[in-house]
Amino acid sequence: MSRTSWVDSIAWNSELITAAVSCPAASGFSTMLPEGYRCSIMAIARDSKDVRWAKLANVLAEAARAGRVDPQNARTVLVHALRVRQNNAKLQIRPRSRGAQASIDKYAPDPPPPNGSPDSLHADHVYCFPHTGPKLSEFFNHVTTVDAWLHELRRLDQVVCLTAAENETVRRVEADFTGPEKYDRAGIAFADPTPWDKRGTMPSRRRTTAGVDLPET
Repeated sequence: MSRTSWVDSIAWNSELITAAVSCPAASGFSTMLPEGYRCSIMAIARDSKDVRWAKLANVLAEAARAGRVDPQNARTVLVHALRVRQNNAKLQIRPRSRGAQASIDKYAPDPPPPNGSPDSLHADHVYCFPHTGPKLSEFFNHVTTVDAWLHELRRLDQVVCLTAAENETVRRVEADFTGPEKYDRAGIAFADPTPWDKRGTMPSRRRTTAGVDLPET
């Protein structure tokens, strides 16, 4: 390996992280893991996609708790993995903001412009990992089983559709707020009913965390 850790290598190589989840043994990913974790990661390929994600997360969390991996690097891998799941799906994401709907209407029948325009569509995660420090360590200490990770990753996988301009506004408040409150603080209005309005519409891939009591960031 180079001077970067195996986690860094995975985090910045989208092909490798995809291979790690879809077929870890075939990609050679397991050889990058510290001894003791290889059997766990090789078993991931036999499971459904969501379970594979959860098992990968559990291996990373175990390594972080044991001091084999920097928790920040483990977080980087998992955040990257969540982002990959939303590639090319932005037009299908619901709920969407009024700004996103206006952008879609403006450019129809073509899609809004790609990244680089304020009108571009962005898949924003409603909840996010703690960024660093004690909160991140506490997060990894709380989520300690594959089942718990399965529920937690489904919670973290909730997304809404915003414009790039709206996303920049949300990012300015995201350090202090996560979940639906950040949209209120950023002044984002939605074209669709949202689950926090309790009117029945769920965000894309919405799931409820069960059995894990985690502090919000």
